[in-house]
Amino acid sequence: MTKIIVRKKKQDTEEQQQEQEGQQCNTVIVSSLLKSKSKVKPLKQLKQLPEVISINNYALLLDNDIDYKVLDLKKMCSKIQKDYEYKKMKTTGTKVEMKQNIYNFYNQTFHSIKIQLKFKSHLRRKMIMLRGPALKNREICINETDFYTMDPIREIPDAQFYSYEEMCGGKACCYGFDIASICNLILNDNGVDSVANLNHRLIWTASSNPYNRSIIPPNITRDILKIIKLDRLLNNKNKKNENKNKNKNSKNKNNNNNNNNWNENGVDGNIILDNNGESGSGSGSGNIVIDLPQDVLTPQQRYRQNVLHLFQNINLLGHYSDPDWFLHLTYQQHITFLRELMDIWNYRAELSYNARASIYPPYGNPFPHHITGWLTHQFYSYLTLETIVNINMTIIERLTTTAMQESDRCLGANFILCALTLVSIPAREALPWLYQSVMYT
Repeated sequence: MTKIIVRKKKQDTEEQQQEQEGQQCNTVIVSSLLKSKSKVKPLKQLKQLPEVISINNYALLLDNDIDYKVLDLKKMCSKIQKDYEYKKMKTTGTKVEMKQNIYNFYNQTFHSIKIQLKFKSHLRRKMIMLRGPALKNREICINETDFYTMDPIREIPDAQFYSYEEMCGGKACCYGFDIASICNLILNDNGVDSVANLNHRLIWTASSNPYNRSIIPPNITRDILKIIKLDRLLNNKNKKNENKNKNKNSKNKNNNNNNNNWNENGVDGNIILDNNGESGSGSGSGNIVIDLPQDVLTPQQRYRQNVLHLFQNINLLGHYSDPDWFLHLTYQQHITFLRELMDIWNYRAELSYNARASIYPPYGNPFPHHITGWLTHQFYSYLTLETIVNINMTIIERLTTTAMQESDRCLGANFILCALTLVSIPAREALPWLYQSVMYT
């Protein structure tokens, strides 16, 4: 009985050992499988392609995690050609070459804009310094208004303001101006009509300060010209860019009217390069206005001014005249004046050919030929009031201004006044001796 029990115990121990060995094998297999799974590398995830590559995010071109396609790079190159008008940007080549070209363009543009902004700020500081000490403190100006526009010094915009100091009685006196007023004063004194012509002159005529009649130093004239030049340099390019944008927008609108499927492509207006590589954001062709405001005359006022000028010239020749004698003539009186003047010139004055040629050189006939035929055949219906007035004014100007000698011009003015006494009662009453010399007997 005892032997049988021992054998059963041995069998049980052997079975337990086998089970333990099986479990150890299973754990080794599981651990080896886990180690092999941990050694597998995960797949690399690419970043999403940005919508637009511009000067603000061009550094993304160096990111290798972004997969740029050739079609996308070509669109970027064509966008640079269109927006920046840079025709040298190639739209062909390998992916690496196009990425490098786009990056180089944006990188160089970014740093060139920084340099230009620094230089422009330097020019603006220089222009502020040239405007004089009263730019920020108008109270130190002796004068309260501008000498031409009569605008208060305090109300003149900074872009139009100029001031300078000079010694008056041992102390510094500051004068403020509208730069258009003092610039036109210098232009008139030098006999030129533009700043460009003044720059071409080697010697400038000295102008005088309208407040104390002292000579304006030449360095003041140079400073004014520098201010105008700097203002145009800083602002003229921006106006060109604004005009380009307006032209592009107008073209896009016209294309929209012709084709409803056309979509506008907005141009990045923050940074615009011109052909010279300069940038701008838009302001004006020079903020300084040089041209002074002038009154616009009506045709009636212009006519009256021309008649006044003609009769002032007659008075300068030693005669007495009144422009109202001519201004108050009717249509029929103008016709009569022209006929009487032609009769005096050709017959009553008994002038020789040489005398006529000396009064109105070279042929001695101040009257148009077609007018002579119309008056001879009494075709008055062809002459309107405006036409006959212009003809009479032209003849008066010819007889009083074209002769070489003043005595001949004075004689021509005498004939005009004689004809006026025959048609104008006020002229007849003022100059009775001339009326009596040509009246009909």
